[in-house]
Amino acid sequence: MKEMARTAVFTSSDVRLYSIGQSSSENHLVKKSYGGRKFENNEYPWTVIIIAEEKQMLCSGVQISPRHILTAAHCVLLYDNVDAAKSCSSNDSYRVTSVATNPDQILVYVGTRRNDCNSLASCLLYKSLYQPTKVTSGEFTPCGPSNDIALIELSKDISQNDSTPICMPSENLDLAEVLYSSGSGQDPRSPATLSDPVGRYSRGQQVVAQKRLLTDEVLRVIITETFAKGSCPGDSGGPLFQTDENGRYILVGIASASIPGCMKPYNRRQSPYENRLAKKSYGGRKFEDNEYPWTAFIAAKEK
Repeated sequence: MKEMARTAVFTSSDVRLYSIGQSSSENHLVKKSYGGRKFENNEYPWTVIIIAEEKQMLCSGVQISPRHILTAAHCVLLYDNVDAAKSCSSNDSYRVTSVATNPDQILVYVGTRRNDCNSLASCLLYKSLYQPTKVTSGEFTPCGPSNDIALIELSKDISQNDSTPICMPSENLDLAEVLYSSGSGQDPRSPATLSDPVGRYSRGQQVVAQKRLLTDEVLRVIITETFAKGSCPGDSGGPLFQTDENGRYILVGIASASIPGCMKPYNRRQSPYENRLAKKSYGGRKFEDNEYPWTAFIAAKEK
């Protein structure tokens, strides 16, 4: 089995990998969805919603066998964010300790039978709830991050009426130039509605086309860029996949990190925000949030 993007290797005799990878929707990837679009009913059913109650965190995941879910380690591991930030900034990443979340504090929602709902609470009513019994991860460190992958084992097999697993990659798989990511993220810029007062889940579960920008075989990461919106908070742990000549979906990676706020992904030669330098600012203006992050403040100490 080929190592996937940003992965630790999780192969053992008790993890059966099923090559099914089909979607019940007839749409498949006819719509390229470069700007992102909502799932249609029964589309990409192996994209699951994960709620880590102890961390109060929403994440995504992908079904890889009848009883196993792959997701991002930072979704299901407990560690002190403040302490981790200090350790990472001082290059003491080895001092960052983490423990697995109690499986009883993790909820896994499976199925995409209905996707015309526009709030998280109403959408979950159309999904089946599965309870994890075990959470396994590798040597994860939030500095980077590295090895940001975890395996969730469920207490029972997922019914085929809810979902079937995505296909796993073969050892000689060639990565496509255009990949696809799916997830359950929330856009903080979405307007509030009567059914969704917070307004964040009106985006719903979405699939977005990703252009493969860089592959690092040493770090085992795939860096992508999109043509419009990038990943949103809650998309972490969701699958990065491609299709083969038979129309099957092949898993190639797990979403780990992106520019926050569903913005366009980082461009090496430009500011990653939509206004960029459209405002010429001849009279000067304040930075917007997260704009021009490479500008540093230097204060000289008194001699």
